[in-house]
Amino acid sequence: MPTNQIFAQKVPNAGEDTVLYSCEGNVMVNVRSAAVTGGDSIRIALVPQGEYLSDKCYLAYDTPVVGNYMFLLQNIYFSHGDNVVVHTSQGSSSFTLTGQNLDY
Repeated sequence: MPTNQIFAQKVPNAGEDTVLYSCEGNVMVNVRSAAVTGGDSIRIALVPQGEYLSDKCYLAYDTPVVGNYMFLLQNIYFSHGDNVVVHTSQGSSSFTLTGQNLDY
């Protein structure tokens, strides 16, 4: 039976696309982002295996996150080789990816 776990946590540098997680199996995840201070704009993309980051990959694009609040995407399914890529415009947001490995 799958159990919840933390797959990845990162605080990316401002203005850089950063791979938050590279999938090694079939997973269902939640992606949380929180702006630590002030405000920030974030991007979250799911890049399928063998593809490059492009407009069609974005689940959230330049989405505002108010300081001390959280943005949440729930129940995202992806497979082996897919990448979750995140971006923060100000560098004040952290990202956490939690969920379940469905291969067990």
